[in-house]
Amino acid sequence: MSKKEEKIKVTDRRVFNREGKIKKEFQKAKKKKPPAEAKEKQQKAKKTTTEEMPPKEQKERTTLPPVDLGSFILSLSTTAFIHLGEVADPTGKEKMVNLEAAKQIVDIIQMLKEKTEGNRTQEESTLIDNFLYELKLKYMAKAKLIKL
Repeated sequence: MSKKEEKIKVTDRRVFNREGKIKKEFQKAKKKKPPAEAKEKQQKAKKTTTEEMPPKEQKERTTLPPVDLGSFILSLSTTAFIHLGEVADPTGKEKMVNLEAAKQIVDIIQMLKEKTEGNRTQEESTLIDNFLYELKLKYMAKAKLIKL
């Protein structure tokens, strides 16, 4: 083959399909039984229920959102809104403005958008786009680049 006729092979190595289910080729690997030590650890972990925990730890364990791209973007966006003074700081109960920190978080969300292109659901894409729009608009207003 000449250089012009070289073919590029693209292999999808994602474990989950678009519906969020594990692909068939990865289901076999999932069904492997763990070694005896791992089984013991799993059994011990199952024995530790939320009822056996102190009340504060029970509350923390039961109120955490699932770890996914949407919740991560929501967390970053909330922090950015705090830095923009749109939301009161939960620790100090005061609104503060830190434009540099807000800009950095907006840049991080923009980077995540670019790096996850083609690997997001429609809902995740909409969420990122909406937060980026709102954050950029608020940032520009706070930096007095535009007037709202």
